[in-house]
Amino acid sequence: MADSKISQLTDGGKVQVTDQVPVSRGGENRRVQVGALAALDSLSKADVGLGNVNNTSDASKPVSTATQTALNLKANLASPTFTGTVSGISKNMVGLANVDNTSDANKPISTATQTALNAKEPANAFLAKLNVAQQFTKQHSFLETTLASGVPINWDLDNNQNASIILTSNSYLLPVNIKNGADYTLTVKQDAVGSRVILFSNLSFKFPSGGIPVLSTTPNATDVLKFTASNGVLLVTSFDKNFISESNPISSRSPAFWINGENVIMSGSNVTQVNDMGTLGYNLTAGSGNTTISNINGLPALDFGTTVKTNMQRTGVLASDISTLNAMTIFIVQKILATGSQNWAFNWDSTSGLTPSNDILIGSPDAVAGAQRARWLYGNFSNATDSLLADVTNINVNPKVLCFLKRSNNLGSIYENNNLVLSGTMNGTVTLTDSGTLSVGAGESFSGQFKGLIAEVIVFKTTLLSADIAAVNQYLQNKYNIF
Repeated sequence: MADSKISQLTDGGKVQVTDQVPVSRGGENRRVQVGALAALDSLSKADVGLGNVNNTSDASKPVSTATQTALNLKANLASPTFTGTVSGISKNMVGLANVDNTSDANKPISTATQTALNAKEPANAFLAKLNVAQQFTKQHSFLETTLASGVPINWDLDNNQNASIILTSNSYLLPVNIKNGADYTLTVKQDAVGSRVILFSNLSFKFPSGGIPVLSTTPNATDVLKFTASNGVLLVTSFDKNFISESNPISSRSPAFWINGENVIMSGSNVTQVNDMGTLGYNLTAGSGNTTISNINGLPALDFGTTVKTNMQRTGVLASDISTLNAMTIFIVQKILATGSQNWAFNWDSTSGLTPSNDILIGSPDAVAGAQRARWLYGNFSNATDSLLADVTNINVNPKVLCFLKRSNNLGSIYENNNLVLSGTMNGTVTLTDSGTLSVGAGESFSGQFKGLIAEVIVFKTTLLSADIAAVNQYLQNKYNIF
C-alpha cells in the first residue's frame, strides 16, 4: 500500500479498523478495510497448507525418514555387511579366478605336493636308520661309478663306494673324501693293449705286509681291489686279479694262423695288410674289393661290406700248414650284416686243379632255413657228408664266437659262444701237400661274399681238447663282450 494513501487517514494519522485503505494488487487498485490487513499480518504456515514444512535451507535439510529407510537397504562402501543371498558377483570379480569351490576335506593333492611326495618313501617302507640295529631281507647295492682314465685317476668316494676304470695309460690313483669305517670296491680293467700300471700312494693306501699289488698285464684283464677306510687311509682287504686268464690262452697254445682287426696296415680307409700273429706269419693282403675297419662292441673288426665281393688273402699256403692228419680247430669272431647265399668267412681253396674236391670252408649260408645256419666243410664241396650244417641262433643279428673242429677220426663239431650246437661225422679229407689260397672274407674262386664283420680268426693245426676250447672261447667272449 502506498504511504500517500495512509497519510490521508483521519484521527490524527491513526488507522481505524473500520477505515479503508487503497491496495494495489496485480495492477488493480482496491480499497481494503484495515481490519482485514490486521488479519493478514497474523497468518501462519498452517494457514497456507504448509504446516509440516520446516523453515530450513536446502543445504541444511536433514535426511528424511524415507531416505534413511532407503539408505538402510544399501551396503556401505567400506566394510559392508550383507544378509541373505548375494548374487551377480563372481570369483573373478574378487580376484579368485583360479580358486575351486571345494571344502578342505575334499581338496585334491596339488602338483607341488605330489612332487614332494614322490621324493618320499612310503610310511610303511623299511628304511635304514641311524644308530638302530636292523635286519634287511633284500639286496642293497651301490651304483658303480666309471672313473675317467688320466693322470691322476681321481676317485671321489662321496660319489660312490663302487668304481671301475679302464686303463688306457700308466697313472696313479687319487682318492678323496675317505670316510672311516666305509668299504670301497675298485674294478680295474686293462685296455686292448694291456701292461698298464697304477701307482698307489702310501699316504692314501696301506697294504698287507706292505706289499703293493701288481696289476694283471694281459690285454682286457680285470682285477678287483677291496678297501676298508681307517684313520683316513684305505686298507686293502682283498686283491683278486686276472679274471681273464693271465697267460693268453691263444698264444700259449701256439696257433698256426691268428689275425684280428687290431693288427693291420691301412692306406687311407682301406686295409692293405692284415698281420698274422701265429707261427706261420702268413700276412694277408687285399684280394677283391676294399676291406675297411669297423668294430664289434668297440673293438676293431675287418669290414667286408654287404654289396661287393671283398676279401684278404694269402697264396701258396699248404693244407698241411693249417691242418695235421686232417684235423684242425678254427675260431671266428664275426657279425653278419646281411644275408647271402653262402657268406663264406674263411676259405682254403686248393689251386692244384682238384677244386671243388679239396677245400676247407666256413660260412653262414641262408639257402636252407633262412640265415640261421653255420656251415663247416672239410673236403669235397659237392659232398654233403663232408660238411656239417648247424642252426645258430640269430647269426644274422648278434656277434658270435664260433668254433669249428675236425678230429682225425672224422668227427666234427660246431660251437656257438662256447655251447656245442652240433657234432657229426665229416668224412672228407684234403690233400695236405696241396698248395692253395687262404682267404678271409670270401673264397677267391667262390662267388659267396661274406657280408659282415670279422674281428678275429684263429687256426690251430690240431684238435683242441674241451678245456682248451672253453678257455679260448671264454677269452674271446670276454674280450668282445659277447654273451
